[in-house]
Amino acid sequence: MLLKAEFEGAPVGLAIYMAAQLMSAMQDLYKLTPQPEPDPRMLFQRFVAWTAREPLA
Repeated sequence: MLLKAEFEGAPVGLAIYMAAQLMSAMQDLYKLTPQPEPDPRMLFQRFVAWTAREPLA
């Protein structure tokens, strides 16, 4: 919840910040556990989807 407060009034900035965190996490996960590959949908939901004003389907 601190991120929502920090980025209050800047939802696009929050989404961009979280997308950057997603990319960093994906790089780390691929290095640490190349098999099985991390599920991109699950990672997107965890890092970026919650930043949307309306839930993504």
